[in-house]
Amino acid sequence: GYIGKAELEFSEKEIQNHYDKLNRPKKIYLKIEFSSSEQQLFQGDFNLTHDSMIYFQTDKPIYRPNEMVRFRVLEIDRSLNSKSDICNLTIKNHQKIKLDFISLTLEAPYYIAEYEFQLPQIAKEGIWEAELFCN
Repeated sequence: GYIGKAELEFSEKEIQNHYDKLNRPKKIYLKIEFSSSEQQLFQGDFNLTHDSMIYFQTDKPIYRPNEMVRFRVLEIDRSLNSKSDICNLTIKNHQKIKLDFISLTLEAPYYIAEYEFQLPQIAKEGIWEAELFCN
């Protein structure tokens, strides 16, 4: 459901302080974290200098060994239009060892890329990572 709304406002001077010597924008991050007394509900870091937003989704939050993990990626621009791109997906186990790497293409007509990864039959518990980098 709807939690609330927040607005950020930066002065021109503050924005200019975030450019390097070649007039390229430095990264400005916004960290959002909502928590309840029982569990953490949402946490994310958003780069405010990019002109697009990437939605990276799995089919469920927790997996067991030997299950199939399904990923879906969508990128939109500031006008909320779908955007074509090439994204690299890296999957790492709980020890941060890379187990899989694939390049995903977001293109017309749907601009959505999907991928499946089979977890090993014998997998230790822990937090695995799926890193996504888009051009």
